[in-house]
Amino acid sequence: MKRGLLFSLAIIIVALGSLLLFSCGDLPEDSVKTVASISVSPSSASVEVGATKTFTAYAVYTDATTGAISPTWSVTATIGSLAKVGYSGLFTASAEGTGTITATYEGKSASASITVTAEAGTLLATIEISPSNATLRVSDSQVFTAAGESSSGESMSINPSWAMTGDAIGTLTSNGVTTTLEAVAEGTARISCTSSEITVYAYVTVEGFVTEITVETDTYVDEANPSVTHGTDTSLKAGYVNATGKEFQTYLKFSLSSLPPGASVEAATIKVYPSSAGSSSLQVKKLDSSFDNNTTWESRPTQGSYLMAGSFTSGIYNNLTSTALNDLVAAWHTGATINNGLAIVQEGSEDGTVVILSKENGDNPPVLRIEYSQ
Repeated sequence: MKRGLLFSLAIIIVALGSLLLFSCGDLPEDSVKTVASISVSPSSASVEVGATKTFTAYAVYTDATTGAISPTWSVTATIGSLAKVGYSGLFTASAEGTGTITATYEGKSASASITVTAEAGTLLATIEISPSNATLRVSDSQVFTAAGESSSGESMSINPSWAMTGDAIGTLTSNGVTTTLEAVAEGTARISCTSSEITVYAYVTVEGFVTEITVETDTYVDEANPSVTHGTDTSLKAGYVNATGKEFQTYLKFSLSSLPPGASVEAATIKVYPSSAGSSSLQVKKLDSSFDNNTTWESRPTQGSYLMAGSFTSGIYNNLTSTALNDLVAAWHTGATINNGLAIVQEGSEDGTVVILSKENGDNPPVLRIEYSQ
């Protein structure tokens, strides 16, 4: 019996030893293999706006086996979004363009290229540039705007490229569907706008020159306060007040010293910026005597010939121009007429006052724009 017990004990010891030997030996091969590289399928794809595309990542292990993996997904460019769905990445296209889909797993990464094209039925058919023709003067600027239309006749967004060929008339500054030409020299040029292999053109001629002269002296006078000066006020007033039966008159003088000798004045425009416009119409007149910042109602200058009537809108520059003004500015420049300045007044008893920003305001002062040739 003792011998049987010893035999049974020996069998148990051998079994335990075998188990211990197995547990301390080599691990199963699958538990120690590492990722050698990964790949993304498909390696490239093209989809339309609004469509989706599924990408799958695979790993190649050091033992040469392969298998699908669940990586981290990302996409470059703002052409769509990428969501993780199980082992795959689901790309949803939202805008035309090209980008890269990237999968990252255990320190390894792989990429696929993605191209997003216009949705079927909304392919770009035409581009229109506005204006299609422009005539500018040196120092002028012109904004050109492009609009795209699809093959189904609907407006569609575009992100065109702009270029200019021809004479070196200026520089372009582009921002999406707009480009701005700053004219620096006389000549002609062609501006091109290209999107989706469609190119259209605008044609530009630069001839003559322009200068904008800030008012040199400005003030207003108040009939209700006849001895008060307003030469340093930040606003100017012109108009008539029915309640008092009194009026305001504004005076402006522009120096033409910056205008080149021999320049031929072709057009003149007064630009004023009303902060309020309580009168529908005022008159602009030539001054036959001088004024300064100390002028009052009692010492107001003599008004001369009528030049034009002006209508006013607040919050923007108002442009006042007429043939009579052109002729007067030309006469100032040649010395044929003394430059005493201009008056803005209200003739008659129409109630209302226009308040104009003065040069003392700092922003949006009165300006005289002169177009000329040499």
